[in-house]
Amino acid sequence: MEHFKGKKVFVDMWATWCGPCKEQFQFNPGLKAYLKANNVEMLYISMDNDQADKQWKEMIKYYDLSGKHVRTGEALKKDLMNLFWDGKSYSIPRYLIVKDGVVLEKMALQPGDGQRLYDQIGR
Repeated sequence: MEHFKGKKVFVDMWATWCGPCKEQFQFNPGLKAYLKANNVEMLYISMDNDQADKQWKEMIKYYDLSGKHVRTGEALKKDLMNLFWDGKSYSIPRYLIVKDGVVLEKMALQPGDGQRLYDQIGR
């Protein structure tokens, strides 16, 4: 998160195999416009394993997922599971709002919630 010092960040945790994650990408044009107008950064965290690397990169292009991207390794996936789930499993999509490394919202609304999400980000 040090790359985002002083910035608010909307985090989208997703995976190439996650249908509900991909369904939310249709709302990205409005989300991108809001984030840009309000100086909010976008971070996508893929929960995919190493074998999905090619598909992950292709889907970033296909869905025009502009922003910063991270694909989890086992250590990061475990850390995220411990922070945001029960430490044993996870469910996605999952959205966060973060500023200066502090999680402001652990269960942010999804892009399909439109203005309700934008209001949540803007608080």
